[in-house]
Amino acid sequence: MDAGYSYAHLANPSAIKQYEGLKHSDDQHDAFFLAQLLILGILPQGYIYPKKGRPVRDLARKRMFLVQHKTAHILSLQSLLQRCCAIKVRANDMRHLTVEELEMWLEEEHLVLSAQANLDSVNFLKQKIKQLEKAIIQKVKLDKTFKYLLTVKVLIFSF
Repeated sequence: MDAGYSYAHLANPSAIKQYEGLKHSDDQHDAFFLAQLLILGILPQGYIYPKKGRPVRDLARKRMFLVQHKTAHILSLQSLLQRCCAIKVRANDMRHLTVEELEMWLEEEHLVLSAQANLDSVNFLKQKIKQLEKAIIQKVKLDKTFKYLLTVKVLIFSF
């Protein structure tokens, strides 16, 4: 697109079923095969994200990555407490856990350090996630086409 082509196609290789009758597999034959799929209108394509919005998209992906890691630390801490103390703590209650509670429940010093590492990681990741969310919300605006979704009336049926 930067080179001046009016439209580029991004083929989705995981959705393309390779033709079993192909006798050659090189760049020239693969390009011909993709061109045929495009002409027939059956080329599975990926979305080419506009260059202007890519930094915010990447920031949103980083946020998702951090949320996944935060969840992993929460699950690890839950598992540790369940395994060592037979205590079941809900994920929402993990926010209020203190080091003193961990020391009271876990008798072994190394287990307390392990649990504290998880708790510290969760708190740190929460701060970073909020920081990224704030930056994303400042930059992102609702697209006109999505505003129509807000006008759809939802009918609720009860039987």
